Amino acid sequence: TDAFATVVFEDSVVNSEVINKSLSPRFMPWTQRAFVFNIEHPSSEVFVAISDFDLENSVVAHDPIGRVAIDITNLKANTSYLLNYDLYKSTVVTRGQNEGKVTVRIRIEWNSERDTIL
Repeated sequence: TDAFATVVFEDSVVNSEVINKSLSPRFMPWTQRAFVFNIEHPSSEVFVAISDFDLENSVVAHDPIGRVAIDITNLKANTSYLLNYDLYKSTVVTRGQNEGKVTVRIRIEWNSERDTIL
């Protein structure tokens, strides 16, 4: 596959670089693999989709591999987490045949935790 990740958080959508011809892709330090988002709502979820990059006759035709929804409400501020998830065709189905695995490193930083609660 030619895998890449799409990350959706609140009103932002970003894509990683494509890792060509790998069944177990790893995003190396020199690739675009880290993103910074502003948090408007502390109860928002982070959605990660892994897809196979495809162009057919100059038309984008990416094949979805799997997705995961990450709940950030219980994550502590100023702590880095390395989270492992099974990928499924839908973010609402978490049983049955998984489509692979993804590891996500996430860190939450608040300017003011008090303002976040209010």
